[in-house]
Amino acid sequence: MPSSVIIIGAGYAGIGAARKLLDEGRDVFKVIVLEGGHRVGGRACTVNGKEMGGTYFHGIYGHPLYEYASQHGIVGEPFTREFRWGFCEPGKAAPVDGSLPADIRDAVQEYASVLPSGDPAGYKNSIGTLLHQKFAEGNAKTGSIQLKSRAWRWRELVTRIASGCESSADVSAAWWAGAEDLEGPNFPCPIGFQKLAEHMAVGLDVRYGAVVEKVQWGASGVTVTCADGRSFQADAAVVTVSLGVLKESHGRLFEPALPPEKLRAMKGVSIGTVDKIFADFSQTGDSSGKSACGDPVIAYHLLWNKPWEPTASVTEQARNQSPGRGRWPAFTGAAECVYGNSSRETGRTAQQHCGRGLPAAWADHPTCAVLWLTGDHAKMMEACSEEEVEEGVAALLAAYPAIPCPKSTPRIVRSSWGSDPLFRGSYSYVNAEGTPEDIDTLAAPLMVSGRPVVCFAGEATHRQLTGTMGAAFLTGRNYFRNSQREAGRLLAAHRATQISP
Repeated sequence: MPSSVIIIGAGYAGIGAARKLLDEGRDVFKVIVLEGGHRVGGRACTVNGKEMGGTYFHGIYGHPLYEYASQHGIVGEPFTREFRWGFCEPGKAAPVDGSLPADIRDAVQEYASVLPSGDPAGYKNSIGTLLHQKFAEGNAKTGSIQLKSRAWRWRELVTRIASGCESSADVSAAWWAGAEDLEGPNFPCPIGFQKLAEHMAVGLDVRYGAVVEKVQWGASGVTVTCADGRSFQADAAVVTVSLGVLKESHGRLFEPALPPEKLRAMKGVSIGTVDKIFADFSQTGDSSGKSACGDPVIAYHLLWNKPWEPTASVTEQARNQSPGRGRWPAFTGAAECVYGNSSRETGRTAQQHCGRGLPAAWADHPTCAVLWLTGDHAKMMEACSEEEVEEGVAALLAAYPAIPCPKSTPRIVRSSWGSDPLFRGSYSYVNAEGTPEDIDTLAAPLMVSGRPVVCFAGEATHRQLTGTMGAAFLTGRNYFRNSQREAGRLLAAHRATQISP
């Protein structure tokens, strides 16, 4: 019977597990949360109102975090607002118009029609393989190959942002088909997702700066040792570190080592790097940026003069370059630039807007342009200095004059999820070599004499909602579609001992 539990990580998975154990078993469990950083929230990180990590409740109906926020008066009733997407070409002073937007729409819809859905068992290839087949078929039927290729490239970048993948060629079609979306719009958190995590963590025993170096497990329970020498004993542990950290450190972290089936599963699930760069013009005094597409414009999407390809987006030559002044290959991965220029005109803040698109953030910052980078491009950006990033942003905006940003130099705020040793990535997906079952294996606990001793939670361990904050919370806390997760698993184990003869 577990009576003490150590939870490793104070992101939404760890907070969810701790809350569930204490809410339903306060007289049974002593719970300690070990957090390697100095804040709760994990990959939910809000800096001066800017969401550096998780951006939305992805769907609101049945979303456990949204339900919590609603019950505590943190969010109000959602409403939708129409907005326009401006597609921009390099060197053009205005977004594309005339018949081109319809052509782009048709090309993007064709791309989306190929994305897997339905029975996962019917798919054996990667998404990229399916897309390549469709693209080749379409080339024989249309004369606008160049435009279609550029539109597909934009849509490819959105896919990479949405899934966290390096490229669609590295994503399991079966996993994609089996993924689920909660109903309702994408919706922001008015106080920020880090503040929401702080709200949920009130009353928890969180030990900060506790970087875990060793998890020893066996019949007597677990002993967790931290880098600063602190040591904790418990009957069970819930490991909620990111997949990136697990991949990097499992060999030295667990004693005994993880079983072979879990190591095989880890190879089938990948974690990608998705970063944001906020270019903040609020302190420049320059208000010259004005919508080039009419109000209200939220997202400007970049039609690069490069063809679509389903494979990784950085050439070997670019990968071998050292980031430096005048050389900026990283920005070739930017999927969109967002400029919230009209949010205050409606009497409602941009924090209240919701929609099904993928603009970078709905924070109440109408003077911010927000750039997205994925994969190798994001990692290359993380290796650059602040000055180099500022120069890169300026070069990008200059190349796309239709984006109505002020001409002054902005203040840069950026994320660095790939290089952060506490995360080593943004969010997870099943790769082309893996199967959805790998997620189930990754989530399976380490059992001793029929009881769970080391449990695993986090967004990478949720088969249907992989990559989301909601997934992380659910895996730590409770049930989803009749699937018991870690706090529920430990509570069930305790109850079983209470009724055993």
